Amino acid sequence: MKRKTLIAMILTSCALAGGAQAETLSQFFAKSQIDGQIRSYYFSRLYGTPNTVNAYAYSLAGRINILTAPFLTGFRVGVSFYTANAMGTLASNPNRVDKTLMGDQNSINTLGQAYLEYQDRWLTAKVGNQIINTPWLNRVGGRVIPVTYQGVTLAVHPLAGLTLDALRVFRWKDRTNGQFTRTNLYYYGPSYGDYLYGGPNVLPQGYSQKHPSNGALAFGAKYHWHSAKTQAWFYQFDQFANLFYWEGSYRLPVLASAQPFVAAQFTRCYVFRYFRISEASYPAVRWRDYGKQFLDKLGQLGG
Repeated sequence: MKRKTLIAMILTSCALAGGAQAETLSQFFAKSQIDGQIRSYYFSRLYGTPNTVNAYAYSLAGRINILTAPFLTGFRVGVSFYTANAMGTLASNPNRVDKTLMGDQNSINTLGQAYLEYQDRWLTAKVGNQIINTPWLNRVGGRVIPVTYQGVTLAVHPLAGLTLDALRVFRWKDRTNGQFTRTNLYYYGPSYGDYLYGGPNVLPQGYSQKHPSNGALAFGAKYHWHSAKTQAWFYQFDQFANLFYWEGSYRLPVLASAQPFVAAQFTRCYVFRYFRISEASYPAVRWRDYGKQFLDKLGQLGG
């Protein structure tokens, strides 16, 4: 009799545990966030000269974001999948294809974000592939697939209105590339023709293999008080440059219907001297021009 009672108690406990686990999983999925977007995007370049042909591109694109409910007191997992498809609309003449939308490819499918996040009252930390939003490392909007980075980000909130940031990125994924690479906009590809890469001072094709980018390190501080905002950042772009950036703004509470503001920005860039050591190995490269055009490409030097 005691044996039957013990077996019944064990079975009842298992049933209750199974029910509780099912209820917990149900609550977990109910509190998770899933959202998406579908975009139909047509982009064209019309030139007023017979020497340059007009270019265009079409993309039917979409994304799906998944962010789990918190577990283990503050941890969450985030995933974002992006897709873009030309739907057979690429022009037969390659010069007539605008390659800033999705390169010269018919489709792009990529897991742009896949990260582990920890968040509490004081800080937010992310590890993995993620979107970064800072003045000189950001998602580079205006196209169907955002730029994402592979690394670690940390934001601390010690006081009301104050945020201290730190990040270290190792690789990045361009808007026309489905893979993360140790390059930046100075390197030769893999851009699939995207004009964002290179330009007249693109590094030689073999440079990225001998001197791959180790990404970027950055520290920042942001503060807002009523209508005043300010932020300052220091970036170290491996092998390329150090950069300091500051901005401040104040919104004038003059009228309810109109809110004028004043703002100021300051940027200082220091190009590394040893970046030019390879001049003997690559004599055809106009190394002096890199310093002149450096700020045009710093936004994606981080990985």
